[in-house]
Amino acid sequence: MIPEIMDGKNIADFIDPEIEAKLDELEREEEERAQLAALEAEADPMEDDAAEAHAQVAKLASAIRKKKGVIKETARRDRAANHPTLPRNVKARSKSTGGMVAHLSSIGIETEAKAMSNLRSKAKARSPAADEEERGRSTKRRPMADAMDVE
Repeated sequence: MIPEIMDGKNIADFIDPEIEAKLDELEREEEERAQLAALEAEADPMEDDAAEAHAQVAKLASAIRKKKGVIKETARRDRAANHPTLPRNVKARSKSTGGMVAHLSSIGIETEAKAMSNLRSKAKARSPAADEEERGRSTKRRPMADAMDVE
């Protein structure tokens, strides 16, 4: 055998003398595996049912995931709307006793003014002068005694 040199390397080092025998052995093994797979396919008709059952389970799992997503989105939307659209004090200001009396009289319930006397009326505004006198700190400075005066 004459060594051939290519790119500074001996090509004969990369040649396997038993490569034909190894190739024949691999081809025989491949044929055996193909025959074995064909026998298993003929002997196991339940595999088709298993594949069909697997497809049904996958379809059901997909439907469950979709339903869970819908439920989560609904809960998220409901949670976002779980507060009054207007603050309570604004809603209370928009309602009046006159409106309630009109509604009650429209449905046939008579109302008298003295029966409505216990309804809460609007709070009276306090004058700023009353605020200064009753609570809070005084805005006037009191003369402080000289700390150096000793009796």
